[in-house]
Amino acid sequence: MEVKGQRKCRNCKEFFTPDARNATRQHYCSKPECRDTSKKAAQQKWCNKNPSYFRGQLNVQRVGSGAASILVTGRIIRN
Repeated sequence: MEVKGQRKCRNCKEFFTPDARNATRQHYCSKPECRDTSKKAAQQKWCNKNPSYFRGQLNVQRVGSGAASILVTGRIIRN
């Protein structure tokens, strides 16, 4: 039974109370598996809206030289 102010999570289908500052936009509860699903859905939505973002010569070079790139403390060093 739904209590006033609660919403059903799109992933686990359980009722939760959304954060008051973000109540109109929060569709997932705070369980870790629901947060993961929310993140995946948001990323997929963004990629669908921006299909050419990761296309272009710079990204082709970056991905093509993946073996030459070394990840050190969050920075990519190119040889």
